[in-house]
Amino acid sequence: MKGINLKKIGAIVAGATILASSVAFAGGLMYQNTELVNENGEPLAKVILGAGSQAVDGVVSAAISNRMANEAYKSATLTAEVVGEATCSGSAEACGTCDIVEGSETVTLEITVPGAGVEGVHEFVTAIGDYVDRGLENRYTVIGDSDEGYTVYDDFEDSDANPFQNVLGFEMTFSDFDPTDVEQVAMYDIGAGNFGPFHEATISDSKSGKEYKEQQDVWIHGNNHWDEGDTEVYGEVDFMAYSALFDSTGDYGIPVCPGDETSAYDGLGDFVCGDLDTLPAHRVYVSFMGEDWVISELENFWNSGCGTGQSTDQEVFEVDGAIVHLAKEAVSGIINVGEIMESPSGYKVRLDDISREVGMANSHPAIITVLDANDNEICQDQVYPGQTKDDLCDEATGVKLHVYQTAPGLNFIAKWAEMAIYKDEIELESGDDFLDDSDTDWEVAIGWTTKGDDLCGYDNPEYLRNIILWTDEEEDEMEAGDVFPVVDLADYEVYDLTYNGIDDENTDWDDLKFKVQTPSSTKKWDIDDGTCEVWTDDAYLEVTTNMEFKVEYFSTTNVGTVRGDKAWYLDVSNSPSIWTDCPNTPGDMWMIFEDDDGDYFLYDDIDSGINMGSMLPMKYKHAGSSAVVGFYAPWAATTGYMEGGVAHPAGKWDDPDSNIGDDISDALTFMVYCDGLGDCELGAPDYVGAGSPQLGDDDQISYVVLEESADGVTDDGATCYVATTGVGPTVPFNVLGYKSAQPANWQCTAEGPLLDSQYDEGFISMRGTKFQSGSDNEYKFKVPGSVLKTTWTFSTVAAADATADTSTFTLHEGETAAVGTTGVSVHVLSIDQQLTPCSAGTGAGEAPACTPDMSTVSAVVMPNNAPSVETIVPYSLTSNLVYLDTDNVALDTGVIITVGGDKVNTVTKDAIAGSDVDFEATPVVVKQIGNKIVVAGLTGPDTAAAGEQFLSELTN
Repeated sequence: MKGINLKKIGAIVAGATILASSVAFAGGLMYQNTELVNENGEPLAKVILGAGSQAVDGVVSAAISNRMANEAYKSATLTAEVVGEATCSGSAEACGTCDIVEGSETVTLEITVPGAGVEGVHEFVTAIGDYVDRGLENRYTVIGDSDEGYTVYDDFEDSDANPFQNVLGFEMTFSDFDPTDVEQVAMYDIGAGNFGPFHEATISDSKSGKEYKEQQDVWIHGNNHWDEGDTEVYGEVDFMAYSALFDSTGDYGIPVCPGDETSAYDGLGDFVCGDLDTLPAHRVYVSFMGEDWVISELENFWNSGCGTGQSTDQEVFEVDGAIVHLAKEAVSGIINVGEIMESPSGYKVRLDDISREVGMANSHPAIITVLDANDNEICQDQVYPGQTKDDLCDEATGVKLHVYQTAPGLNFIAKWAEMAIYKDEIELESGDDFLDDSDTDWEVAIGWTTKGDDLCGYDNPEYLRNIILWTDEEEDEMEAGDVFPVVDLADYEVYDLTYNGIDDENTDWDDLKFKVQTPSSTKKWDIDDGTCEVWTDDAYLEVTTNMEFKVEYFSTTNVGTVRGDKAWYLDVSNSPSIWTDCPNTPGDMWMIFEDDDGDYFLYDDIDSGINMGSMLPMKYKHAGSSAVVGFYAPWAATTGYMEGGVAHPAGKWDDPDSNIGDDISDALTFMVYCDGLGDCELGAPDYVGAGSPQLGDDDQISYVVLEESADGVTDDGATCYVATTGVGPTVPFNVLGYKSAQPANWQCTAEGPLLDSQYDEGFISMRGTKFQSGSDNEYKFKVPGSVLKTTWTFSTVAAADATADTSTFTLHEGETAAVGTTGVSVHVLSIDQQLTPCSAGTGAGEAPACTPDMSTVSAVVMPNNAPSVETIVPYSLTSNLVYLDTDNVALDTGVIITVGGDKVNTVTKDAIAGSDVDFEATPVVVKQIGNKIVVAGLTGPDTAAAGEQFLSELTN
């Protein structure tokens, strides 16, 4: 398996947890009176996992280490400082005082939030031959079943709905999304509940004093399927979408005119929101694809007049061609006339003036000068409020300047402009490709809502509801390690979905072998401790396992249960040289079973007790409680044939509407033909018609999906279900790679199945059994001890660097700025200043100057009205949280949490030695013994229950 190393999970989850919070708390985690993580965020405990543990022990260990990592943080202090000082020069011949222009004072703050950019990981599991949809591991998808798909609801406040919903029962207007397509309804949702970086984000509009919530999700539909030609279980992704839903608590979204929300449109449907009241002018950050972006511009989202034709309040709809611009700021702030803003490229922008009214809109553009790194003037230009220009003065400066708003300095008030230099800006057009003119398979859908307050009713958007990126360009042959990116442009690829293939890393495999043996001399078996004897000179079939068989049915002289790893099948009716002196052994087929003590037992097709013709089965617990290995000779008219192999549970089907149970059984079969001359040969069953079997290719098997009965096989006349549509099960297994049989209802008759599906060597069943090889004298299978699954990993592309997110703001007194979508905001409560006497020049042409004393100038960070604010800092994990019991780690000091029972974990074994722990009496154990806390169970589910109990008892 290609998956996640448990030893790294602690550090990854710690970072993801820190990112999700902006409020400062002290760490600390306790179990009863034992400290697991101290108040400084330092983990004091180790988790020990047995090297021979089951997968469930690893899951419990990961959950415990995740909880410890989640508490690995401590508080820290962010301090705001005043940057720069006021100075001036001139003659010192006379003294005077200097006045400060009212409203011109600004403060520059640099705010650093630790933990931004931390990698997140979510892993999920599918059965072999299973869909990636809402209900995993059940192998079926029904479009209208809410257990399988996120259907389009009629509840406007339901955030747990299909990302394309318009809540009227249809998809959003103008969307290419078709809710009748199963891959776009039955999806798997990755969101805040299972992926740390998708924590609910806070959207702050400091200018209007409002806050909104944002919910991010990734939606996936796909499957994994067997490919016979390549002998591979491939992963397939049919559909994927990323959605950012604004105001996920159920309101309409973010207003397009937040400064005057109720007056966005006039009575004729025209957008009349003032320049300073629009959403772009309010400099609102949203979280998009893992980073903070500011909404820099909205285009084509409304029609003059009553044009879009919406008919109902609280409808989510698209406007074809509507554009949302998102930008990343390199530097931003409020700049007074004469001040400079420097770009990362080294070029500078100086605000020279604010223009008087220009054009029909009476806008006041900012008049700027571009300077090079040596302060040489390059050119002049003007930029209007709401405008972004990346071609200032038509020069290649690399400066992308945006002006949010300007103050023209009327009535002797200071002139200033709120500006930003962007390091990136993207244009998202609804109904078009992600980033126009790019080579991408991802498309954009933008959802809007309206309350319909204008006289046109519900015709124009009043709120931005969601932004969606989606693709239905499928990838149908994903091998283990292959990645499906979100999105497919390298500069914007933030998240990856990785198909890891079959998870068989810790699987116990059995080599199940069927072999025709031709004795060179007479082969003899002493039955019942010498009571009788069977001997032959002809060929016979030998069945062996590395694990164990169990036989419960014997001849009339032997009743009971025996266990062993070997058995022989003899076709009596077609072997001229088989003899026995044992009484009561009629029938055409015998089985001789060898138990663990080397004793032999004989039973035949009459005394087997199984109602399926001449069936001779053995219990095969390694492959499940109802798994069997056996043979039967169902064709009375055609002697010489035995059909059999292995039948075992394939895992959940779990379709409540079908007439099949919760479980299905894999039947992997082949045939034995003895020619009546003492020769036997193996091959796949090849049916020409009912009752007319033939010996097919010897490197093939028959694979049948059966309804599982108590004995792992079906009775005479029972319906054998394979993957069909309409009647019975609803999984089209021919789509998933397993051949379908027709008609829909297969009949399992005494003559055998009516139809058959053949598979070559390399085949992997839905349970995970591998058909390794087949020849005319030997068949080999690799059988897993548990039902195998495939795993998928959704993660961020970046490694978990826990790098800090730094924002720079230049603000006036009384202003507030949001630090991205972290929920942290900075408020300049006051700027205090005191002027000292300064020298004024008296000579000809000299100007007065002053040097103010800035010692009393300060800035404070809200809401504490203090020069500092508390935040959280992740504890730097320098060692693993999870170890194997075979690792050389100190176990005599510190707290040891040992997971798994004494059969698989030597640390548990040592810890409970001499204690009263008895797993047979108490299957679920959570107990502290000395410096060790035992979290274990008698079985895997018991250990999972112990883990849940332990986690529930942890306190802060």
